[in-house]
Amino acid sequence: MISLEVYKFLEANRWHSHEIPWDQFDGSITNIQARWMRNNCLSEFSTAPGTYAFMRDFQDDPDFYSFLGVWLFEEQKHFLTQYEYLQRFRPDLVPTKKQVQDINFTFQPAQNRYSIIFLHHCEELAVMSFYVNAAKDVTEPVFKKILLLLAADESRHSKVFFDFCAKYLEEDYYKAADGISKMALFLTSNRKSKHPVVNSLANDSDRPTVQSRKPEPDLLSVTWSKSVQEIDPAILNNKFLNSLSRLLGREFACSKDILEFRRELRAQHPDEADSVDSSEQQVVG
Repeated sequence: MISLEVYKFLEANRWHSHEIPWDQFDGSITNIQARWMRNNCLSEFSTAPGTYAFMRDFQDDPDFYSFLGVWLFEEQKHFLTQYEYLQRFRPDLVPTKKQVQDINFTFQPAQNRYSIIFLHHCEELAVMSFYVNAAKDVTEPVFKKILLLLAADESRHSKVFFDFCAKYLEEDYYKAADGISKMALFLTSNRKSKHPVVNSLANDSDRPTVQSRKPEPDLLSVTWSKSVQEIDPAILNNKFLNSLSRLLGREFACSKDILEFRRELRAQHPDEADSVDSSEQQVVG
């Protein structure tokens, strides 16, 4: 089982709350940074409903189920660590029970469950990059330490989701390749909000996403982190394309390469893959 090796890997690299230098707090966190932490704290909690959705959609895979328990524990550490930071140093911004419960909703099933595995691989990479770059602009030492600890976790989680993508390609190639490539096409397009926190839907037309349910849904990282703002989106796109190339065993240099692959997949196995529709064509012009 992959999950056994994953458990050993994550356990060997696990950090503990006593490693956080709480006594080094110097008060230099800005108000916008503290407000961002409240929003991000809630984002990390959203892995709980995300786990519910995974367990619903992968009931037939006890291996992935086992990993989910470990992943949920580590992600909820992210929520609780930021919650404790706010409780200690900005009690006025501690998420309320209602704010946490607002994030605790059921995601709609994905059209292709394998697409969400690849999405999480890519977005764990993106979040890791965000945390590392945000830490460059943080002067408050406790906040900086937390960001770097979280970044290391997200990097390891990305590797695990990649390994599960590879597993599913071996077990159900055409369906997995269809879902993974379709998500890759979406992620490397010129659309903006890609993360499941922003895009995953609930059965609520007024507040359909996690982002829309936060206290400040429009509070973006670029409002306080110059280093995050200066990240070239092409860097992440190239990482996603590299991951896709490694998984599918052929080179993908741009979205048009993915579109061509999807056409070939459909032509070769019309009953296994979704068709390439006009909306996909529009993604790459």
